Amino acid sequence: MSRFRQQLPGIDVIFLAADIESPNLATGLQELRDEFLFAGTPVVVMYKASSGQAADLLVRADHRLAAIPEQPQADEVSQAVADVMRAVGAEAITPEIGAMLALESAEVLGGLALTNNPIFSVSDAQAALLEALRSEDLTLRLAVAEVLGYLGSAEAQEAIARIALDTNESEETRVSMFAALAEAAKRRGSLLSDKLVKQVVEVASSNDNMTIREAASQTLGALSVEGAPASTIIRSQYQG
Repeated sequence: MSRFRQQLPGIDVIFLAADIESPNLATGLQELRDEFLFAGTPVVVMYKASSGQAADLLVRADHRLAAIPEQPQADEVSQAVADVMRAVGAEAITPEIGAMLALESAEVLGGLALTNNPIFSVSDAQAALLEALRSEDLTLRLAVAEVLGYLGSAEAQEAIARIALDTNESEETRVSMFAALAEAAKRRGSLLSDKLVKQVVEVASSNDNMTIREAASQTLGALSVEGAPASTIIRSQYQG
């Protein structure tokens, strides 16, 4: 549960062994149901022959549960997952619907972050946001980058910086990410490592693409790099 909160962007189904200990199965299930993140998550219990009756009783008492024998066949796993997903009213999400929901979620999180709304801690969504930042949809990536800019974490700022510095990304994406990084720094101060700051300085001072070079230069101003090289770099661009 702790690992999920910190590292994973989402979870669709949980598999538990019927003979788990510390906590036992009943206690473990109750702990899951007591927490908002896991309250409605489908659970599939895997049981040995000796614990099959106990597992069956749990399934009968909770429609969010399904049970399968130890070392099940692939079709048994698929059927159990399908049964419990149907029981909780969950449906498979198409890529198109997923993209739409992701963008809507990012926009809602952006509004919560902007107003510092106490209803939900946006930082709890950082793992999911970092995963969404890898999308090929630029609109989604920019919405996510804006939310990450409010979090005030080095991991968030550095994820944005790495995209801005990635020569495999398009010019439009890189320029947009430099702008997002600048906004993040203005809100929370620079949290970049010295290595990444040095790379931004190098792009701003010597990149062949003047559009990207100017975007990096403007980002330097927001980063408040010691020695304030941004103004010198910008002047040198216009002096040839």
